[in-house]
Amino acid sequence: MPILIHWDASFSVGNHLLDGQHQKLLHLCNQLAECATERPVDAQFRFHDILHQLTQYARQHFQMEEGMLQKYDYTGLADQQAEHGAYEEKMADWAFSATMDTLDMQEVQRYLAIWWRDHILITDMQYKTQMENKR
Repeated sequence: MPILIHWDASFSVGNHLLDGQHQKLLHLCNQLAECATERPVDAQFRFHDILHQLTQYARQHFQMEEGMLQKYDYTGLADQQAEHGAYEEKMADWAFSATMDTLDMQEVQRYLAIWWRDHILITDMQYKTQMENKR
């Protein structure tokens, strides 16, 4: 069963730009969930397209977020970069699996929804206070 993550104020890291990007990333995860209700043939093409969008947008988001964290001398930047790198490796593995038609769409969607939820609510929240204090 797909997992839907709905944005609310608890997800806010206190930066409108990053919050907007996080909202879009969660929206893309929810679009992946919608594919589970489509016919398998239609769903597969759409799922792969959304997965590609999620990969590209996450890369842009990570670059912007890391740039901001560097500007604020965030002490956990190396950990953020490592987590972002691991995410990108996982996405590359799934892109390869998609070309081989061995991708479990429900498993991927559930993983991504949980990953983004936890990344925002746990990892990203660690920089919220430091960024607010340095403004």
